[in-house]
Amino acid sequence: MINAKLLLLGETGNGKSSLGNFIFGKEVFSVSENPESETKVTTGAYGDNENSGIFVIDTPGLQDAEGTDREHLIQMVDYIKTNPGLQAVIIVFNYHQERFAKNIQTVIKLLCNVFPCTNVWSHVALVWTKYYYYLPQAEKDKREIKVCKFMPKVLNLVKETNGDQSIQKFPTFFVDSDFERKDEFSCEEINRLLTWVHQLDPIDVNKVVAADPVIKEVV
Repeated sequence: MINAKLLLLGETGNGKSSLGNFIFGKEVFSVSENPESETKVTTGAYGDNENSGIFVIDTPGLQDAEGTDREHLIQMVDYIKTNPGLQAVIIVFNYHQERFAKNIQTVIKLLCNVFPCTNVWSHVALVWTKYYYYLPQAEKDKREIKVCKFMPKVLNLVKETNGDQSIQKFPTFFVDSDFERKDEFSCEEINRLLTWVHQLDPIDVNKVVAADPVIKEVV
């Protein structure tokens, strides 16, 4: 049985909750087509049966629309500190979004500030959701283009924010957003993701910085 504890971060509408549901193979986190974040507070859940060793933490999407991001971030950091054992942080992208969104940049800066220990970046992976099974093959084949476009931007932002030069790349994964389809490629990607998380040691949450002063710097 795989044991894995992971945190999902990303912009509103990028498919964090759908990714959590795909990991569990059932609907655990609420999702909708509403442009506002369906997830209002940071919350975690264990899977069942063969997934009983998997714990996924879902977070509100960053959007700055309601002025509640600061409150969400404070609650998220408090949740992390009171639920030790976190092994991985997953930054979630929408496969169909071409721009490197400002809110994703905020997520990365947040990580730099909340986790001042530089080795946290060896616990970070990038996941593109909405990699639908029915996409034309030519569209699916753009995976490497996505990685080549976004990876340097994430790495540069990390280096600019905390000066960490040690990370050269992050693990990358591509997943459909509908667990009911049981797309073979996406299932293999989820298995790869969980296997990667499983071999990681927990992040030292004692080094997580108090949220309030951090958010003033980031948001």
